[in-house]
Amino acid sequence: LYGIINELKTIFDGKESWSNTNITWEHAFRYLVDKAEEKGIIVLINSVVGNNTYRTLNVNEFRGFILYDEIAPVIFINNKDILSGKIFTLIYGVVHILIGESASFDYENLQPANNEIEKFCDKCVAEFLVPTKELLEAYKQTKDYIQLAKLFNVSKIIITRRLCDLNLINKDDFIKFLQENQRKEHNKPVSKGGSFNEKVKLRLSKRFISLLKSAIYNNIISYKDGLLVTGLKAKHLFELIDEDT
Repeated sequence: LYGIINELKTIFDGKESWSNTNITWEHAFRYLVDKAEEKGIIVLINSVVGNNTYRTLNVNEFRGFILYDEIAPVIFINNKDILSGKIFTLIYGVVHILIGESASFDYENLQPANNEIEKFCDKCVAEFLVPTKELLEAYKQTKDYIQLAKLFNVSKIIITRRLCDLNLINKDDFIKFLQENQRKEHNKPVSKGGSFNEKVKLRLSKRFISLLKSAIYNNIISYKDGLLVTGLKAKHLFELIDEDT
């Protein structure tokens, strides 16, 4: 367990660096994705099937999947999920890669599937985000979940999930709190900002695009191959390859 947690700290440059230096959870999520990709993991983030905006991915049915490969491991994250869910899925996926296991999951109510591997991965993520010993000590000082969330620099959903893990609140109360806050976050206005290329980088992964760019420039594959692989129009692929990624 603690060997995996130390690996997570190495990959993400220690929890403090990302949780204290990023203003918003969106920035924190992007930072974590960048760190994972720096270590060779391809992170794909999308909310639809391919490019079809009419075929959205239902987060209640599908939160993400992990494809383990020694050379090019992949984590897919459903962009329809709330931010705390996406962060959890990302770290959960990295744990799966560290133990060499592929997986697909819906993670209903932020609870793992009922098997030993999923329970282990879940425990690693939870302990990485909010260590048990530190939480129990903090809980003696305050039982206010908002203060505890601020102390550990995690979302209110994550801190209540950890309190539930340790039987400090009951599971029914946690699920009620989770569902209420999920509704609130899903009802927030969705930002339409960001260029087309920035959205493509999320969908296809910055790391993958960087590898694709290198392959095209070194005549390993052709632009035609790039079009087939990405499903982009020629104009968009040329713009993406020509700019810094």
